[in-house]
Amino acid sequence: MAIDGPAGAGKSTVARLLAERLGYALVPTGAMYRAVALAMARDGVPAREGPELRRYLEGLRVVAAGGRILLNGEDVTGRVRTEEIARATSQVTTLAAVREKVTPLQRRAAARGGVVLEGRDTGTVVCPDAEIKFFLTASLDARAARRHAELLAQGRDASLEALRAELRARDEQDQTRALAPLRRAADALEIDTSGLTLAQVVGAMLAVVEAGRAGAERPATAAARRSRLYTVLRLLASGLLRLLFGLEERGAEHVPAAGPVLFAANHVSLLDPPVVAAGAPRQLHFLAKEQLFR
Repeated sequence: MAIDGPAGAGKSTVARLLAERLGYALVPTGAMYRAVALAMARDGVPAREGPELRRYLEGLRVVAAGGRILLNGEDVTGRVRTEEIARATSQVTTLAAVREKVTPLQRRAAARGGVVLEGRDTGTVVCPDAEIKFFLTASLDARAARRHAELLAQGRDASLEALRAELRARDEQDQTRALAPLRRAADALEIDTSGLTLAQVVGAMLAVVEAGRAGAERPATAAARRSRLYTVLRLLASGLLRLLFGLEERGAEHVPAAGPVLFAANHVSLLDPPVVAAGAPRQLHFLAKEQLFR
């Protein structure tokens, strides 16, 4: 599974939760590049192409295992998450030598199967043949607000406007770089997470995974193709209902990801079915009295 998208769209958290729910290994490709940026910063290696850089990279060992990032055997998972390393990484990822070093490592990790890759080019460059691809996005304001909340939770203050400007600049760099620019794969399902909760996003993605598994077990049918359309329409309806009417879901953790489940709605209006469907974390099939359609 490949999950791509711009900075702040929620890829890292969603990928981790999906990997946990599915029992898959997590390969955070961006963190692997951050490890290289950390090593170069520590050793004073300039971020420019040349034989010196290539010789230096030959001696680096970067491994993603068990949700951890190892740099020459050292666990640097926490160290690569700083804003300073993030800024350095944006420059390091433009270097061909660095990509030639890291991309094969990511492909080897994915070759084992049962893997969730998260980054910016996993579905277009690293694993273009991934069975399932997602492209997570969100508005600039939503992404800046999330990053601001993360920093405050860490006891660090930051200007919301400065974060917005930083994300805008990062988007420009990611989308226009010559090597592996950020773009949605043609066969990736795009999900705008701006107005969605984490549970909604993960639930929608799990529904797509379950639909994909079912499709692998039987020939493709019209119903199987509709499941993906249902997911997209449900996400749109959920976003609108949350924005216009303050739709709120409670108890989603009690809904199993697969198997039988029954939702019973208190009949208030004809809006009940779409409202319940918008809030449910999995695809529903409706049952109603025949008289309702007369």
